[in-house]
This record gives sequence, C-alpha cells and structure tokens, in this order.
Amino acid sequence: MLRSRHRAAQARCEEAAEAARRVGARGVEGHALNSLGTSLGSRGHLEAGVAHLEQARAIAAELGDPDEWCRACHNLGCIYLVHGRYEEAVRAELEGLDLARRFGSMGSYGPVVIAEAAQALLWLGRWEEAERLLDEAFDLDLDPRGMVNPLLARGMQRLWRGDLEGARKDLTWILERSKLSLDPQDYVPARAWLVTVATWEGRPEDARAVVADGLASLAEADEADLMAELCLAGLAAEAALAARAAARRDEKARDQACRIAADLLERARAAAGAYGIAVTGAVRAKLLTVEAEWTRVARPSDPDRWAEAAGAWDEVGCPWPAAYARWRLAEALLERGVSREEAVVPLRRAWATARGLGARPLLGEVELLARRARIALAPEPAAAGAAESAAPQPAAPGDGLGLTPREREVLALVAEGRTNRQIADALFISDKTASVHVSNILAKLGVANRAEAAAAVHRLGLTG
Repeated sequence: MLRSRHRAAQARCEEAAEAARRVGARGVEGHALNSLGTSLGSRGHLEAGVAHLEQARAIAAELGDPDEWCRACHNLGCIYLVHGRYEEAVRAELEGLDLARRFGSMGSYGPVVIAEAAQALLWLGRWEEAERLLDEAFDLDLDPRGMVNPLLARGMQRLWRGDLEGARKDLTWILERSKLSLDPQDYVPARAWLVTVATWEGRPEDARAVVADGLASLAEADEADLMAELCLAGLAAEAALAARAAARRDEKARDQACRIAADLLERARAAAGAYGIAVTGAVRAKLLTVEAEWTRVARPSDPDRWAEAAGAWDEVGCPWPAAYARWRLAEALLERGVSREEAVVPLRRAWATARGLGARPLLGEVELLARRARIALAPEPAAAGAAESAAPQPAAPGDGLGLTPREREVLALVAEGRTNRQIADALFISDKTASVHVSNILAKLGVANRAEAAAAVHRLGLTG
C-alpha cells in the first residue's frame, strides 16, 4: 500500500537524520530533515513538518548549499500551501525565488517557486501579483517538465477570471503529459480544476470521466487535501446534473447523480479521517464546502452548511471561495422561502468580492440570482445618475407589447419549456404568482398556449 510506503520512507528519513547527526554529517542530516519535514507536513503534521524544514533550511544556509537551501524554502512553501497558510507560503516561496536568482538556479527552482507563490497569491485574492510572477516564469526557457507548475497556476487564474477556454488548454496540456511522472500535487488539482471548467461551461456530464480518473490515481493515497479538492469539484458537477435532471423530471438521471455524489462525499470524509489528524485550515474549508455541495445534490441546499463554509474560507483569507459559498448561501435562503432581506447581506458580499476580483463567471451568477430574486446589489444611483436614466432610451424588441421586466423573465423561462412550478422555483415566487404571470403574458402576446408563446419569443426577437 502507498500509505505503508509513506510510513516506511518517513522512518528511513528519521533514521538517516539521526545517524548523520551522530557522526556530524551536517549536509546529510539537512537533506534527510528536508525530506522528513515535507513528508510529515503533506500528511497533516504541519508543526512537526515546519520544524524539520526550518532546521534543514538553517543547515543549508550554514553550509552555503544553494540547492538544499532552495529546496527547503520550496518544500516549506508547499506544506504551508496545503494547509491554507497562504501568507507563509508566499514568504517561503519568494525567499526561494530570491535564492534562485542569487545562485543562478532559475532554470531548476525558478518555475516551481514562482508557480507555488502564484497559487498562494491567487487563493489570497492578490491576482495581479500572481499574474506578474507567472509572466516572469513564462519568460524563462522552460522544458516540458518545467512548464507543469506555471501552467497549473495559470489554469487556476484563468478559471477564476473567466477565461475558461484558456484554462482548459493549460490544464489539458498538463494531463496529456502525465507520462512525465507528475506528482499527485500537480495532476490531481489539474483534474479537479478541469472538472470545474466543464461545470462552469455547462458541461457537467463531461466531468465524470475526469473525476473517475482522478479517483483511480488516488486509490492508495492518503492526502486529504487532494481528495477534498477532487471530490469538491465532482460534487459541484453532480449538483448541476441533479438540478438539470430535476428540471426535466428525469428521476433516473437524478438518482445516478445522487449515487455518484454520495460516493464522493464518503471518499472525502474517509480521506480526512484516515490518520485521525485534526483537520484545519484550507483542508477544513474544502471539506465543509464538500458537505455543503452535497446538500445541493440531496436537496434542499442547506444555508447553515454554506454559512459555515463561507466562514471557514474567511478564516484562511480566501475571498473567491468565500464569495462562492455566500452566493450559494443566498441561493439556499431564497429557495427556503425566507424574506429577501435575509439573503441580501451574503449576496451583496459575494457580489462585492467577485466584482473587486474581476471574477466574471461568479459575478455573472451572483447578478443573475439577484435579478431573479429582485435584490438590488448596489445603492440607488445619485441624482446625476437618475437624470441620465431619464434620457430617452432606444426602443427594445417587444416594447409595444407592454411586458413588465418580470414578465420578460417569466417569458424567457416559458420559452425554455419550464413548468409553472419550475418558473416559481427559479424566480423565488409562488406557483400561483407564476401562473398569473403566464396568463398575463399569453394575453399580451395574443397567443393561445405556451408553445405559441415560445414561438413568439423568437419571432419577435425577445431572446435577449
């Protein structure tokens, strides 16, 4: 088992470090501590891992060994990244970058320390800094193996920014070159983010094979953070598939989504509990989001779960996933039929964060939810803005029909083939109100039924 091999490797590192210490072989001791600290930190023992790596870094500095010094800084940054200690991760990796520049090691360590620092900056919402670092990485003469880490970070950045096609190309490139004996820390996130790309593009069915491949590659691994990352992406895809099946009244497809999602949930829970280590930081935030995504599949979406996930992401300083959780929190509250005032605060916070980051897909979804729920996301315009809005506006298609903005929204859903119940759910109104809107629309369009109304939408150019 891979887990047993991890323990055996850890034991060998401990023995090597102790033996080297006894005979005063400082270089050998530092190398062994470097490996030991990385192994412990990646398996949940953060404090012990940091202690060993700081010892290794001190020994390398004492001996003037640039390779071990860079390696210790990079490994320290990696385990901080795994545990969601992103500020510390940035500092450690940038120290490694400074060393790589000083000692002429940019060809070997430059790409990896830049990429890990960029990932940490992306989690922290410091996207412009991350992009500048990645530009530096891609200016290097990188071989295929050296391209992996920068492409992984850029794929993540493009995904959150909304360049889904660019993200797909970067992440697919990595997976197509998995024969390069990539580390799971590289190819598992690539699969997870590729799943997320497919979900945001409206292709959640394409995500299943990618998730299955990722689960197969983690069959004997024990990294809770990697399993949580992959299962989280898979659960979001299954939630989208379950919602689509429910809209089509396809119980077979919905049951399949629920079965797959339940398996992902159990895998994430099992990985977290494999060693009985207290789950903290980003791993905890991911697992709480896994639990929240599960409620979207099982229905109804649980606002308490989403609030807990948002709080956990706030604790580790990650604005994008916190905003995502607050969007889902507002959605869950509205689906429960609570007053709009309860959903306003999380929805406005999600909107402000997504807008500030320039996270286009998330911003679009937040604004769509606000429109459907008739929630104003920004303060009313000042007098000058009101004067501008009073200026004559060009006529829009169908203006002469007398349709209200809400009736236009209902008509768009009628054109999609939605039932009154589904229209009510989408717009957070009662079935009766939806029925009244549909009747009024049919009368204003002068048509006899929903099919004729749908045809009128295209004939009159109302699809926008």
